[in-house]
Amino acid sequence: MVKELTSKLWDMANAITAFSIAQVIAYLYLLTNPNVNIEGLKWIICVGIVFFHGIYLLGIGGCHKAMLKLETRSKKKLNKVSVKIKHGQQFIVVLFAILAIILTVFYSHNFDQQNPSVHQLKGLVNII
Repeated sequence: MVKELTSKLWDMANAITAFSIAQVIAYLYLLTNPNVNIEGLKWIICVGIVFFHGIYLLGIGGCHKAMLKLETRSKKKLNKVSVKIKHGQQFIVVLFAILAIILTVFYSHNFDQQNPSVHQLKGLVNII
């Protein structure tokens, strides 16, 4: 039973990480739309990004904390591995949040298709 619960918590932490990445990628696709103008909303969007990614970080930390509490026999082995993976997942969430904030601040004007920065952003989105 403990292994099943640990596995479900592991899956949940991975799902939170994947959702945060998918959310940022979808937002980047929205930014490449020439009909979208977020100039007046960019600081509200940045606060929202920080808020929700903070919740994601708490969720990932909570999953790993619950995993450590459930596992009692091999606590030292799980502790070392779990902490490294937790930090990796949290780093990915923070990295994508920073990417979204930077692109919101610098690319928040109404895109003109002739603007070279639009093509650079579309290239970045295609790489991701």
